[in-house]
This record gives sequence, structure tokens and C-alpha cells, in this order.
Amino acid sequence: MPKKAVKGEAPDTPEVIKFKSKRVEDVLKGNYSELDLPFDAKMTKILHTFYDSQGWEYTNCPEVTKKSLQLVVRGEKDSKGEEMVSTQAIKAVGKTLKAVCPLHCSIEAVCMWHAPVKDEGLKGLLEFVRKMKHGITWAGLTHLELTDCAIGFSACETLGDTLSHRIPLKALILDFNPLTDVGIVPIAKGLRKNVTLEVLRLAYCGLTSAAGEALALGMVRGSRLKVLDVHGNQLGRHVTSEGHRLEGFGLMHVIHA
Repeated sequence: MPKKAVKGEAPDTPEVIKFKSKRVEDVLKGNYSELDLPFDAKMTKILHTFYDSQGWEYTNCPEVTKKSLQLVVRGEKDSKGEEMVSTQAIKAVGKTLKAVCPLHCSIEAVCMWHAPVKDEGLKGLLEFVRKMKHGITWAGLTHLELTDCAIGFSACETLGDTLSHRIPLKALILDFNPLTDVGIVPIAKGLRKNVTLEVLRLAYCGLTSAAGEALALGMVRGSRLKVLDVHGNQLGRHVTSEGHRLEGFGLMHVIHA
């Protein structure tokens, strides 16, 4: 996770904060407009997640916090039972992050819990993941946490390709997403070329021994992973129709739950 506060950095003046926050708002609205999304209370709630990450005040702000560099989106429903954030809105968030960081705001961690990210939303976020760090003041996106966000195997090809590039990401958490063995193959392929990722969590992702074999190959052939969590999956011994044994449980030797 990113540091709780930025040390050694002079705080922005009120005028600078006003300029930066207006820029973030304008870019977010532009992306909402491009995706035919309404400027409503739901968009305002998303905008406030940007403000919270920077410690900026806003109307009815519950509490002024320190700059955390962490953007947090929780899946919630309104009084009508409708999602407070949509997949398209999350796509707009990814495009906005790519445009405003680090000049107008600094985000080093994105955490989404029980939100409808889905495959389309993930592709939008990956645009930001690919953005490299900027000098010594911004490390880039180092932590991406998407827990129970309805991400399936169809977006994993893009995710695997992203991992194969030089990116600053150090921790990737995909727990409780239906990735299945099919989705793990491109992710494992991307791991072979990745030199930055240290933590990968894939708990309860519908994996079997076939995924265990793919991950093992990805790790052995170049990955720098230090922590791999695959608990809650069926990684036991499996025998194929040809009689070949896939020892997925062998991964347990490198897991740090």
C-alpha cells in the first residue's frame, strides 16, 4: 500500500488546490460525457473519491483527511436498489486517472470492493496502470485491488499484456473474481516478462490444477513474485484424460497466505 502521507512535500496553497480540483472535475465530466453518463449525485460521489485521496475539502465533507494517494470505490446501492457506480463510470475513472495523474493529483493505489468493474471497467483502469512513474515525486500506480468485482476471463488477455510491459505495479489483488483457468493463462504469460510485481492474490477465483501449472511456469520463467495467494481454489492433484498428472498443490510451497 502507498504511504499514508507525503513527507517532505510542501502543501499546496488554497489557490493551487482549487485549480487542481477543478481540473479533475472537468476531466471526469468530459469522460462521463464521452460515455453518455449523466452528471448526477453518483458522479459527484465518484468525484469525491478523488478529493478524499488528496485530502481536499468539499461540501458536506464528513472529515478532512491527510493525503493518502489511495482512491477507494465501494460497491453500494441507492434507496432504489440501483448500483451507485456503474461499469462505464469505472471506465471513466480509469481514463480520468490517466489524464490527471500526477500533474493534478497523485494516486498510487486504487481499491475497489464489490463494485461492478467487470471486464470493460478493468480495461479502462488498465490504461492508467500502464502509465509510468514521474520523476521522484510520483511512483505510479503500485497497488491495484479489485475484490469481488465481477471480472471474468475475457479481460485477462489485456491484463496479461499489461503485466508483460514495464509498469510500476507491485501488488495486484483479484480475490473473488471468476477468472477461471482460462483467464489465468494470459496472466501467467504476462508474469514471465514482469519484473515489478511482488504480490499477486487470486483467492476464490475458480482455479484448478491447470491454473496451478500455468502459474508455476510463469513464476519460474522470470517473475519476481514474493507473495502468491491462491487459497479457496481447487488446486489439488488432477489427472488428465491422457493420464498426465498436474500437481497444482505443488504451488503451496511458494504461497504466503
